[in-house]
Amino acid sequence: MLDTCALNHIWELHENNLLDLRAILLQFRIGITKEIVKEWENYDLVRFFSPSNCYLLPILDQDIEKMNIRFPFFRDFDVADQTLLWALMQESSVIISDDGGLNAAALSIGKKAIFLPDFCIFLVKEGLISKNEVRKALKFWERVHRYRLSEIKRWRNSLNRIT
Repeated sequence: MLDTCALNHIWELHENNLLDLRAILLQFRIGITKEIVKEWENYDLVRFFSPSNCYLLPILDQDIEKMNIRFPFFRDFDVADQTLLWALMQESSVIISDDGGLNAAALSIGKKAIFLPDFCIFLVKEGLISKNEVRKALKFWERVHRYRLSEIKRWRNSLNRIT
């Protein structure tokens, strides 16, 4: 699954001529919700990556309410993030998100959530993008203070260990 924050950062990489991940994303079954589509429309991301490229996960309001009764702290998230958390509990999947709070919530219920740089490192390991492309992205993210310096250092170390 792909959250709005991560897609916005993917768009940012493209806009800065660093890396275009759209064709690679098409190789995965990307799940989104109606609420995520609304956010993508709000941020004008639908022209960059169409929701039609994704699997739309059906969610009822009562599903979200039941989840929030079970996990009251999920109410602190916006509705789009709540729908991703619900979908994550129903599907065998991973959230790609640059929202640390959302990732922590996913991990708190035993589900997998990763930051965009972790996904990029996975893509290098799979031979889908080059280490050099990710190095440029990490340098850019460091320059614009997108992530904590300690995290960027960790990602660089992970990247350097790939043979």
